Amino acid sequence: MDNDASVTTRSGAIAIRQVTTIDECRVLDRLLTTVWGVTPPATVVDPETLRALSYSGNYVAAAYRGETMVGGTVSFVAPDHHLHSHVTGVLPQEQGRGVGLALKLEQRDWALRNKITSIQWTFDPMRIRNAYFNIQRLGGLATAYLPDFYGDMADELNAGTGPSDRLLVDWRIDTPRVRTALSHGLEPPRGRGIPVHDIQRLRDELQPALHNGEVIAGVDVGGGYFLEGQSYED
Repeated sequence: MDNDASVTTRSGAIAIRQVTTIDECRVLDRLLTTVWGVTPPATVVDPETLRALSYSGNYVAAAYRGETMVGGTVSFVAPDHHLHSHVTGVLPQEQGRGVGLALKLEQRDWALRNKITSIQWTFDPMRIRNAYFNIQRLGGLATAYLPDFYGDMADELNAGTGPSDRLLVDWRIDTPRVRTALSHGLEPPRGRGIPVHDIQRLRDELQPALHNGEVIAGVDVGGGYFLEGQSYED
């Protein structure tokens, strides 16, 4: 379905719907503002931009429990025809209940229906549990290290945390790796892990490795990042 997908999470059923009207965009704006702790009139993505993205055929969707919006995601199609997932947020009281996974799975379904096979997004390399979800649970690969990608950030989640370094995830959604990750789970990573130290040490270790063609293919919450010298195509 293009506009409404019913998903059963471990905390009950939710519906994921395309966000299309300006009123829905305003609700999604308020949700993202809450999740990121942004003080109005500042915003994460303003309602008018959300409306324009949705209207022009990009992926803007929200998760609902009953009639209450509890999460949302904003994505746009890049010139090379991958889907760039700019931001995904879930209300604090709904985190850890399967809403984020449901949003990513419906985003994947939408992309496949639209003949898109790669979804990309960035995340903070210091947030190892988020890394585990992106790489180990979903089957994505971290393919690039982007130092201070957003510059200084003033939102509650990022203010005062140092440079806004990010890892770029390439989620090749129709590959054996991803299908295995989603259906059975990936094997625990092996070999030398790179622990999550301070951001400068992570930058010094990960940036040259990824620049030279290695990828982060495994994550262990206690052991850090695991590099491999291969991509999806190898």
